[in-house]
Amino acid sequence: MKLKHLTLISWCFFICRLSAQDSSSQKLNDEIGFDVTSFITLYSGLSAYPYEGYNYYSVGNYLLGYKHYFNHIILRTALSLDVDNRSERGGANSYTNYKSTGESFDIRAGIEHLVPLSPHWEMYYGLDILGGYGKSSSVDTEPDTSNLYARDEYATVNRIGAGPVLGVTFLINRRISLTTELSVYGLNAHSETRYDYYNNPPEEFQHDTRITDDFYMNIQYPLFVFFNIRL
Repeated sequence: MKLKHLTLISWCFFICRLSAQDSSSQKLNDEIGFDVTSFITLYSGLSAYPYEGYNYYSVGNYLLGYKHYFNHIILRTALSLDVDNRSERGGANSYTNYKSTGESFDIRAGIEHLVPLSPHWEMYYGLDILGGYGKSSSVDTEPDTSNLYARDEYATVNRIGAGPVLGVTFLINRRISLTTELSVYGLNAHSETRYDYYNNPPEEFQHDTRITDDFYMNIQYPLFVFFNIRL
């Protein structure tokens, strides 16, 4: 049996055990959430990056989250990790084959105010602060050393920011729920990009480094679903 099938069966068994142990008198103040949209994408074998190239500026989906409840006030934190590794032809860096890689890590922490709407629906609003790091590279695997403009790129970015969030939760039972949310983050980013230009003769290089400081907005639309378990 494949590992991913075994993992899915184990999760179903774990959820059934939790539901069977539910007690209305038990206080459930802690919650763990998983981005099931990314899990389904990985499980089905679909690409997690439908667009061409890798945007190391972008804040990725938060795959794992934790919340602690103080009645209607909630403290929250979450982790994001994106990895991209691909080989392509053409693009901005060359007209031959090149290998592109990218990594991005982010952590956020914030506070929410919970607003019950019905026995099965809740909404919340709040504020996050976040920070992260990303890097990417694009290396020509068939460099044309006679072309001065053929180049490899290596980039890093450090970012920090904050912004509001607005979400909605569907309660399956006291322990299990589904959540999606909209967030709008303002971010300051410091990036360094190094360009290696091939020249003729082939043993010679030209190096160029570009350093930038930018402010930009990152909007995460409610296109993902968190599967949450209260403990």
